[in-house]
Amino acid sequence: MAKIANPIYDTVFKYLVEDNKAAKFLLSAMLGTEIYELEMRQHEYVQKLKDDLKLMRIDFGAKIKDQDGNYQIVTIELQKARLEGDVLRFRQYLASQYKDEKNIIETNGRSHAIPIVSIYILGYPCCNIEEPVIYEVPEFYNAENQKITDVKSEFIFGLIHKMIIVQIPYLRKKVKTRVEQLLSIFDQNYKVTSDTKYPRVLDVPENEDDKQYNYLVRRLIKANSEEEIVTSMEVEDQIYYEFDLWEKRVNYQQEQLDKAKEQLVEQKNKLVEQKNLLLIKDNQLVEKDKKMAKKLLSLGNSLEEISEFLSIDIQKVKEYLK
Repeated sequence: MAKIANPIYDTVFKYLVEDNKAAKFLLSAMLGTEIYELEMRQHEYVQKLKDDLKLMRIDFGAKIKDQDGNYQIVTIELQKARLEGDVLRFRQYLASQYKDEKNIIETNGRSHAIPIVSIYILGYPCCNIEEPVIYEVPEFYNAENQKITDVKSEFIFGLIHKMIIVQIPYLRKKVKTRVEQLLSIFDQNYKVTSDTKYPRVLDVPENEDDKQYNYLVRRLIKANSEEEIVTSMEVEDQIYYEFDLWEKRVNYQQEQLDKAKEQLVEQKNKLVEQKNLLLIKDNQLVEKDKKMAKKLLSLGNSLEEISEFLSIDIQKVKEYLK
């Protein structure tokens, strides 16, 4: 077993993929094809969440070989999130990728859109599909719902993208595929007892026969011994701890607000009910006065006498006697 720094931490994850060889191994496995050239983009998109919380976003330019054996340039957008985020944030980032001039190349005087592959490594389940790795590959059909294969269109593939989702909570110790083997470095089932929400150290198995997996493990063992990385993990824990406190306060305030709203609705309903009861009583009194007015009139009382007896004006007496 080997004790590695937990790559669910942003600082550790970045340290891992900054190593070109490690990034190649990991991304090649997820893409299911060998990456011949890989370049981390100079810029890194990092969006703030709440106060200091961040969503890790790193872009790569890659040269791969397609199904026909031809080399192809693709853009890989790699995003990792510990906490559940709204879809809009991911959509906005994807939109920025479509607009980015770095994802357009010139060939023979013509502009071509580079295909985009989106990879999401999530620290939470994002759907009801309990699979560690989910692939979304566009498929094409004609009007008769017949699948169209061997689609090759710069126009089509310039407007759509492939997507890979990794759900860390569904990673399992008994791996079934090559990609699961390499992704097992994220498996939180290998946690070492820790007081933090996420363990800073994972105790993962070593595999002498798998050089790529061992390379990733060794990179993370090294991260575990880097004082700067360990300090950054501690800071990250503090940020998430403060975020948890903030979230609890917000939830408590929302609960109190919801209770206050419920009480107001309940009070309003009671007032409406009381008003309805008063209206019923008023109607009952009016009917009683009408009967009394008619009876007094039959006994020979004048309108003035009836008005005085019932304590109502003469006009009202006339209405009652209609």
